[in-house]
Amino acid sequence: MLGEFTCPHCFHHWHSGKIATQIWLGVPTDKKNTTNRYRTLINCQRCQGCERYAELDINKANYARKVVSAIILWKGLRKKIDPGDGNITTGPHDSERCRGCEKGVCEFSQR
Repeated sequence: MLGEFTCPHCFHHWHSGKIATQIWLGVPTDKKNTTNRYRTLINCQRCQGCERYAELDINKANYARKVVSAIILWKGLRKKIDPGDGNITTGPHDSERCRGCEKGVCEFSQR
């Protein structure tokens, strides 16, 4: 995922092209046992200046493209694409400040 983080405490601002995101497909609803739903969890990052978690402004077009791509793959309408499919990155991944790395769910983890 792509996005921009801003620390609400010290106002440090940075861009990230490596935001740990989890997508669950086929999530049942409470009212029906249907599985035509999805759920996402976008993991935050800690600020380099004060080590507190920052607020994310996600790139909505990139988010929509990634979710649609995952749904199409899940439905069996295409095969998995090589990870080097033109993903935009903004430098090395800061595993020490990534919440996804802390939880052990980040695909970019360098720990």
